[in-house]
Amino acid sequence: MHILSVSTSTIAAWHEDLITTGACGYAAVEWAVYAINRVNTGGGGTAGELLSWGKEKLDFFHLELRSWAGKTGKSPLSLPSLSPDGIEKH
Repeated sequence: MHILSVSTSTIAAWHEDLITTGACGYAAVEWAVYAINRVNTGGGGTAGELLSWGKEKLDFFHLELRSWAGKTGKSPLSLPSLSPDGIEKH
Protein backbone atom coordinates (compact mmCIF):
# COMPACT_ATOMS: atom_id res chain seq x y z
CA MET A 1 0.00 0.00 0.00
CA HIS A 2 1.20 3.50 -0.82
CA ILE A 3 0.56 6.99 0.43
CA LEU A 4 -0.35 9.60 -2.17
CA SER A 5 -1.28 13.13 -1.14
CA VAL A 6 -0.61 16.71 -2.20
CA SER A 7 2.59 16.83 -0.14
CA THR A 8 3.94 13.27 -0.12
CA SER A 9 4.09 10.04 -2.10
CA THR A 10 5.58 6.65 -1.37
CA ILE A 11 5.28 5.63 -5.02
CA ALA A 12 8.67 5.13 -6.65
CA ALA A 13 9.36 7.87 -9.19
CA TRP A 14 10.00 5.36 -11.98
CA HIS A 15 6.47 3.92 -11.49
CA GLU A 16 4.68 7.26 -11.82
CA ASP A 17 4.56 7.21 -15.63
CA LEU A 18 3.20 3.67 -15.66
CA ILE A 19 0.53 4.50 -13.09
CA THR A 20 -0.43 7.58 -15.09
CA THR A 21 -0.66 5.51 -18.28
CA GLY A 22 -2.98 3.03 -16.57
CA ALA A 23 -5.14 5.81 -15.16
CA CYS A 24 -5.41 7.46 -18.58
CA GLY A 25 -6.34 4.16 -20.19
CA TYR A 26 -9.08 3.43 -17.66
CA ALA A 27 -10.41 7.01 -17.92
CA ALA A 28 -10.47 6.88 -21.73
CA VAL A 29 -12.37 3.58 -21.79
CA GLU A 30 -14.88 4.91 -19.26
CA TRP A 31 -15.37 8.12 -21.23
CA ALA A 32 -15.77 6.18 -24.49
CA VAL A 33 -18.54 4.10 -22.94
CA TYR A 34 -20.18 7.29 -21.66
CA ALA A 35 -19.86 8.99 -25.07
CA ILE A 36 -21.68 6.28 -27.02
CA ASN A 37 -24.94 7.64 -28.49
CA ARG A 38 -24.21 11.17 -27.27
CA VAL A 39 -23.79 14.23 -29.41
CA ASN A 40 -20.20 15.48 -29.48
CA THR A 41 -18.13 17.82 -31.59
CA GLY A 42 -15.62 15.14 -32.54
CA GLY A 43 -17.95 13.31 -34.91
CA GLY A 44 -19.45 9.85 -34.98
CA GLY A 45 -16.16 8.01 -34.56
CA THR A 46 -15.06 9.79 -31.40
CA ALA A 47 -16.20 7.12 -28.93
CA GLY A 48 -14.58 4.35 -30.99
CA GLU A 49 -11.31 6.23 -31.34
CA LEU A 50 -11.23 7.00 -27.62
CA LEU A 51 -11.97 3.37 -26.80
CA SER A 52 -9.18 2.22 -29.11
CA TRP A 53 -6.70 4.66 -27.57
CA GLY A 54 -7.73 3.67 -24.05
CA LYS A 55 -7.37 -0.04 -24.80
CA GLU A 56 -3.92 0.60 -26.28
CA LYS A 57 -2.83 2.34 -23.06
CA LEU A 58 -4.32 -0.44 -20.90
CA ASP A 59 -2.62 -3.14 -22.98
CA PHE A 60 0.72 -1.42 -22.40
CA PHE A 61 -0.06 -0.92 -18.70
CA HIS A 62 -0.95 -4.61 -18.18
CA LEU A 63 2.08 -5.79 -20.17
CA GLU A 64 4.44 -3.64 -18.09
CA LEU A 65 2.88 -4.81 -14.82
CA ARG A 66 3.31 -8.44 -15.83
CA SER A 67 6.87 -7.76 -16.97
CA TRP A 68 7.68 -6.11 -13.64
CA ALA A 69 6.10 -9.02 -11.78
CA GLY A 70 8.24 -11.49 -13.73
CA LYS A 71 11.42 -9.58 -12.89
CA THR A 72 10.65 -9.23 -9.20
CA GLY A 73 8.90 -12.54 -8.57
CA LYS A 74 5.94 -10.67 -7.12
CA SER A 75 2.49 -11.17 -8.56
CA PRO A 76 0.99 -8.19 -10.38
CA LEU A 77 -2.05 -6.34 -9.17
CA SER A 78 -5.35 -8.14 -9.54
CA LEU A 79 -6.48 -6.46 -12.72
CA PRO A 80 -9.98 -6.52 -14.16
CA SER A 81 -10.10 -8.04 -17.61
CA LEU A 82 -11.66 -6.19 -20.50
CA SER A 83 -13.94 -7.77 -23.05
CA PRO A 84 -13.15 -7.10 -26.75
CA ASP A 85 -15.43 -4.05 -26.67
CA GLY A 86 -13.50 -2.56 -23.75
CA ILE A 87 -16.17 -3.18 -21.12
CA GLU A 88 -14.87 -4.47 -17.79
CA LYS A 89 -15.82 -8.09 -17.08
CA HIS A 90 -16.55 -9.21 -13.54
